[in-house]
Amino acid sequence: MMSLNRFVLPVIVAGTIACPAWAAQPISSEPGFSGFVNLGIGMVNAETNTLATFSDVDVGEDPIDSLDDPAKSEIDYLPIIALSLNYTFSNKTTELFLGSSIENMAVLDFSTNLGVRQQIGDAGIIELSALTTPMAAEVWEDPYVTGAARDETDRDIDGARLQWGNIMGSNFDLAVSSREIDIDTERSGDALVAATTITASEQGLLDRNGDINIVSATYTWYMDDGLLSLGFNSIDYDLDGKAMAYDGFSVEIDHVKYFSQRTKVVSKLGLGYFEFDDDNPIYDEEDEMDTAEFSVTLLVDDPFGYKNWVFNTGFAFGQEDHDINFYDNDVSLISIGAMWNF
Repeated sequence: MMSLNRFVLPVIVAGTIACPAWAAQPISSEPGFSGFVNLGIGMVNAETNTLATFSDVDVGEDPIDSLDDPAKSEIDYLPIIALSLNYTFSNKTTELFLGSSIENMAVLDFSTNLGVRQQIGDAGIIELSALTTPMAAEVWEDPYVTGAARDETDRDIDGARLQWGNIMGSNFDLAVSSREIDIDTERSGDALVAATTITASEQGLLDRNGDINIVSATYTWYMDDGLLSLGFNSIDYDLDGKAMAYDGFSVEIDHVKYFSQRTKVVSKLGLGYFEFDDDNPIYDEEDEMDTAEFSVTLLVDDPFGYKNWVFNTGFAFGQEDHDINFYDNDVSLISIGAMWNF
């Protein structure tokens, strides 16, 4: 399934970069180290039957009573810690970077990338990076256990990403990424097989391991008081369980509005539609899913005269609306924090 934690990387991180989340990041004009560290706290309200924890915060109800009901609401607090570290070589055309992935900040996902970006004359910026999940989310070994405690297991999502930004001097960007989902202990459907609700062969349709492949295109308009970015993403979850596998597209709009030299508001709206590959053996129907995401972040430079600091506060909301109600996911996040630029 599409992971709930794609929505819950603190919203402030997406607002701290100079350009939209899906656009190419410019190489620093000064050689040496640069980046930021952000510290803060957030309150999250989540409804999910499939995700157990993220960032050591419990979000999934356990146990559950039925496979026919949507998830109940869980409220908790989580620390907000984000880091970005860059090293620019003296030629000012090559830069190494480590930190939150630009691709996944756009969908508020817990991912980190390590890579290099290279300016190639007027052709643009080429960026190649490895994507990892240092704070892996936990899912249920078997999400379909009812009336008893469910066991948690790690889910890692690792891969690589290639981006061509500012193509031939334009504001147009292209990116492709491929990542592998690895569920440490995948037992989806064990309880249902034991109860003879489904067969062992049907259980294979519920396997959540597999690959995620994304192709993205983005165009950015720059204005005197901000910017606007429009992105289109083709997304394929090629999972081993064909009832869990799906593909489709999403459209995203990022907007940055400067109200003064010190104050700006960053907002994002995303909508998506996805179709699943095969009938779900538990519900005897093929699932479909609509997704919606919205976030808004206020950033204030040099609060109370503290140079190189940025105060930030924001709100984010994400929703997955399935034809099969058991898989519905909803999350909202309110955050506040402070970022130090260096």
